[in-house]
Amino acid sequence: MLTKQRDKIMLRVLDTFSPAKFLPVQISEDSLEIIEMEFCKKNNNGSIYLEIGDSIEECPTAMIEFFEENSDGLLEEAIENECEYIKFFV
Repeated sequence: MLTKQRDKIMLRVLDTFSPAKFLPVQISEDSLEIIEMEFCKKNNNGSIYLEIGDSIEECPTAMIEFFEENSDGLLEEAIENECEYIKFFV
């Protein structure tokens, strides 16, 4: 019976995707609030995923300027490691 149910579920799978790669960065609650306001992202249970480009040139200017002022090579590290996102969490 259970095997038949599993077969039915698998017939409903439409597509599968490669998981996104992200750079995890633990920060304070205050810092998370700053990122939330700066990039207009919703804090989801104490974490924010910030999508980045494949290169510095592909990132929005505001993002580049923010990271240049507030971090020491974080954006560059994420791009070097071929990440699609930076995950900020408390």
